Amino acid sequence: MPTKTDVVLAHFRWQPAIPSVLAFFVLVQVPTLLGAAPNACDNALWFWLPIAGIVISCGLAVAAGFCSLFPQAAWLLLAMWMLNFVNRGLLAEANRYVIYAGIGIALAAFALQLWRVLTKRFVPTYTES
Repeated sequence: MPTKTDVVLAHFRWQPAIPSVLAFFVLVQVPTLLGAAPNACDNALWFWLPIAGIVISCGLAVAAGFCSLFPQAAWLLLAMWMLNFVNRGLLAEANRYVIYAGIGIALAAFALQLWRVLTKRFVPTYTES
């Protein structure tokens, strides 16, 4: 019989979040931190790459969220951190609206998974430690 600690840890596995976080950093943060996007409207690639990264990483977090609560929570923290880059002008203003849409979708997915956990419609697989 699993303990309460096992149950909580089973619902917050971090491994499903790896693809989402990796996509986020490669497609959004790397171009931003390299300084390629201050004038994003001048180059279509640097304008669309962060937008595609936000959409792809959010989709991966939502998909992985059907087996853990951690992917959406991690993505939400990354999205809130990324808003600082928009505020400082390192990302195009259009990214703000895509981030807000992603935050809404990730929050809805998190709430849905939390509801599934609380109503016992989702039972995680427990691993022996």
